[in-house]
Amino acid sequence: MAADSAEPVRSSTEVDFRQWSFGATAGVFTLSGLVGALFGPLLVPFSHHFHVSLSTAGESLSAYFLGAVLGVVPGWQGLRKSTGRRVLTSALATLALGLILSSLAKSWWWFLAGITLVGLAFGVLDISLNSLLSRSKPEGRTHRLSVGNAGYGLGSVMAPVILILVNPHNFGGVFVGLAVVSMAFAIGLRGLHAPAQGADPLQSLAKAHPARRRMMWTFTMGFAIYVSLETSASGWMAAQVEGWHFSTAVGSWITAGFWAGMTISRAAGTWLHRRFGATRLLLGCLVAALVDVGLSSIRPVGLVSYPVLGLFLGSVFPMGIIWYTELVPHDADGIGSLMLATMIGGTLGPALVSAGVGHSSVQVVPVFLGLYGVVALFVFASARRFTRPTQST
Repeated sequence: MAADSAEPVRSSTEVDFRQWSFGATAGVFTLSGLVGALFGPLLVPFSHHFHVSLSTAGESLSAYFLGAVLGVVPGWQGLRKSTGRRVLTSALATLALGLILSSLAKSWWWFLAGITLVGLAFGVLDISLNSLLSRSKPEGRTHRLSVGNAGYGLGSVMAPVILILVNPHNFGGVFVGLAVVSMAFAIGLRGLHAPAQGADPLQSLAKAHPARRRMMWTFTMGFAIYVSLETSASGWMAAQVEGWHFSTAVGSWITAGFWAGMTISRAAGTWLHRRFGATRLLLGCLVAALVDVGLSSIRPVGLVSYPVLGLFLGSVFPMGIIWYTELVPHDADGIGSLMLATMIGGTLGPALVSAGVGHSSVQVVPVFLGLYGVVALFVFASARRFTRPTQST
């Protein structure tokens, strides 16, 4: 049963995208994916520009993810107490400030301060964008979630292409350009109608559901483990390919292919959801992803299996949100918990892979990916015991 027909009660805080605001929102998704995908290819240019070691340059990733985790709290509370447009506009302004500060920084510490602001803005945007889409009108909600998250994948594909065109050592100019784009999207959000969700009486109804807490914790763990899989795959596949003695360029193209697969899968989300439903689609994609990960440990096959992995994983995140909103309608706090889980998983998952690589070799990457996939499949499969509320609810 589609999510669009499972919600008979309309919320007083329902989100409505007027004029060009949904286009701007999809653009913000794309910008978020683009900014996040820049750091991996830029570690060497950062090292040369600031005259620091490559391991020290890696601190920029830590600063970014630290800011992202911290950004979840103001994003969550901002949506409860203020309008969605104000929250997104403030985050985009913070993003622009962080990018400009980073582009002008002469010292490494000022640069890290700017990157932390960029991460903070990303954290706010990540929780806000998906929360707002999950509160939008039931008609077309699946399409909006699919298109928005496809935009994130598109931005991730665009990042290495932009760096190739402008030369990675000119990253300062890229940052300034993205800051300008950020403020342009802020202006485009003028038609967004998203009241503060703290005023929604249906949130109390959602919390009264007897199984709501168990549902929320199940999906929270599922999202954390799944995002560990996604971020570990995207962050380490290039290193594994280079460990097979392929060039850095081949590793970059494999990563771009992975994100292209994610984008295609998410763009087809509406059609796939109509055909299979959120539950079957999510679980089926995880099963297929596990088979694909097994093939990724084989040297010649891995060059193809990693881009294909993006096709299988692309539907998991948006379908997980849809599945949860089918089970617990109007639970904005629950959606916030899921987004917080994605930040934790995205930080800890690759860190564990890094530790494993340090103790063994880069060829251990598929083992960790397989482990994450098995656990995520088990957790999400356990959610099948939950049922949707009745029409009267």
